[in-house]
Amino acid sequence: MCIRDSSENVPVSIRLPRWARPGQLLINMFGLPNYFTFDPTPFLLFVFLAFFGICFADVVYGALLIWCFLRLMRRFGAQENLREFFRLFLYCGVSTAVFGVLAGSWAADIYSADYLGKDNLLLRIVDRTAVIDMLGKPVIALVVAPAMDAGMFSHPATQANLETLAGRGAVVVGPEEGHLASGLVARGRMSEPQEILGQVRYVLSRGGPLAARRVLVTESLPLPIRGPATNSFTFTRLLESGAAPTRQNQSLVAQMVSQPAWYAVLALPYLMESPYECTEQTFNRLYANALARFIANSNPKIRRLFDLWKDTPALESPLQRNPDLQAVMLEETPWLRQANQESQARRNLGILFDDNRLAYEQEAALQKLAGQQLDDGAWPWFPGGRGNDYITLYITTGFGRLRHLGVSLDAPPILRALRRLDAGMAERYARIQKGPEPEKHVPSATDALYLYGRSFFRKDLPITPPHRPVIDFFLKQSRKFWLQTDCRQTQGHLALALHRFGDLDAANASTARDILQSLKERSVRDEELGRFWRDAERSWWWYRAPLELALIHI
Repeated sequence: MCIRDSSENVPVSIRLPRWARPGQLLINMFGLPNYFTFDPTPFLLFVFLAFFGICFADVVYGALLIWCFLRLMRRFGAQENLREFFRLFLYCGVSTAVFGVLAGSWAADIYSADYLGKDNLLLRIVDRTAVIDMLGKPVIALVVAPAMDAGMFSHPATQANLETLAGRGAVVVGPEEGHLASGLVARGRMSEPQEILGQVRYVLSRGGPLAARRVLVTESLPLPIRGPATNSFTFTRLLESGAAPTRQNQSLVAQMVSQPAWYAVLALPYLMESPYECTEQTFNRLYANALARFIANSNPKIRRLFDLWKDTPALESPLQRNPDLQAVMLEETPWLRQANQESQARRNLGILFDDNRLAYEQEAALQKLAGQQLDDGAWPWFPGGRGNDYITLYITTGFGRLRHLGVSLDAPPILRALRRLDAGMAERYARIQKGPEPEKHVPSATDALYLYGRSFFRKDLPITPPHRPVIDFFLKQSRKFWLQTDCRQTQGHLALALHRFGDLDAANASTARDILQSLKERSVRDEELGRFWRDAERSWWWYRAPLELALIHI
């Protein structure tokens, strides 16, 4: 009886058919297989030839390999090792030619009309044999609407980039002549939305670059219903879709959200995880932790709910849990990426609302913010920089909003910042009084932000008698010239500040009501969008930021 021991080192000699012998060269590079295992030579040879053909797929290149190694095999046929080596690359040439036929690559695009004329024989062969058009012109569905300053637009580098985009098939819309953010009147203003939308419609039309191609187009429409009510909605574009003979409707999905306001809470982990160490982001982390701790402690049920939801499917995005949406192949659309990000944000809520973490992170952010404050009470944009009035007002006002929401936060640095801001406004008041016509001074956005931020802390740091004329002057000018500020966020700041300083002068509260009435009269009320203002204030200045503008009005 013969018993085989798999641990025994048995000598191995591989016998292969003639056609597979070149594969032994590949096996020898890695070592012969064990006696008790199978021979991988045929599988390795097949995979090697397939990968070689895919990498170098071209009929002409494959034919050159075949011709070259056939001649070498005939010349060195007496030497067995060289003959099998050349035979291996002969097989590679065959694989390269086969994949070249499938990919439609014949010396790249030598068959094109530019080289051999229209309707040549090789072009007809490619049309019948090519499975994948690897060398075809890529489909460009890109609409670019640039907006920049006049100097930047006229720069040769910018012009070269725009020409490159246009040369590659992108549709460049504008820019137009008009008022720029810098105050100049020159070319560089973004085109109007109607013109940009018209170009997008062209790109998606039957005469655009996507003609004869199937494209999945998704459209979402909010259906707001406030409280127990019945509402009717018209899907206008869905009704009009029947006019296009080539359009096919895939599916219609309705997703219900019981409390959309919770989506605002999902933004808190973003503030918490901000990787930047500038003073602004340090305060944002403090703001997120303090607000999250307040929300969790306001109702014990909220904390128990988040603890229950940790690492469970309950926190997954509705887009991910909806099988109808998955059936529309959303894996290739931005909706899936949005769902993944939303689900991760929901899972982060469990971490965010952990009380121990909240307490530690809040104290760490507060200490770091105090360490970044300068000796005069101001904060710089970045640690070690010069003090900046805006960022100091930004942080001070943020602390005031937290206090106004009911968040109990002991922050001694705020009192130092308030003294610094009071001193700065006193200096500004003195400069204005030395000017030719101080009574015509129109409050700036910074003046309004100071009055708004200062109104939060009248009990913590009362206005001293020497500083009273400064406050009275800016309040008086606000009452007189609030219409000339030409900025709704500034007007909102002034309205709140005048209301809170109403005890100093009865006219303050009256003007605050006038500003509020004016804002309402200029707004538009819509069932779907709520209250908004049509005259969008387009600018990169902080006091025209659309989100902050909407929040201050709320």
